[in-house]
Amino acid sequence: MIERTFQDIPEGKITEADQQSFLASVGWSRGTTWKDLLRSQRVLVISEAGAGKTYECRGQAQRLWDAGEPAFFVELAA
Repeated sequence: MIERTFQDIPEGKITEADQQSFLASVGWSRGTTWKDLLRSQRVLVISEAGAGKTYECRGQAQRLWDAGEPAFFVELAA
């Protein structure tokens, strides 16, 4: 399983988010993990098409369900 980390992008920095210098400044290994995100009641993941959001979110929901946790996945496009 991929161990992704997630970053908050400060307002005013959105246009720089795809630049290597910005990515280096926030660090490749620091950030919020799935474990951190799943402590929240709701999570919204936004990224470009094809980044694996649907696949990964469905997988996390299934993993939690299989562990006996109440979990579901809702795709906003649906």
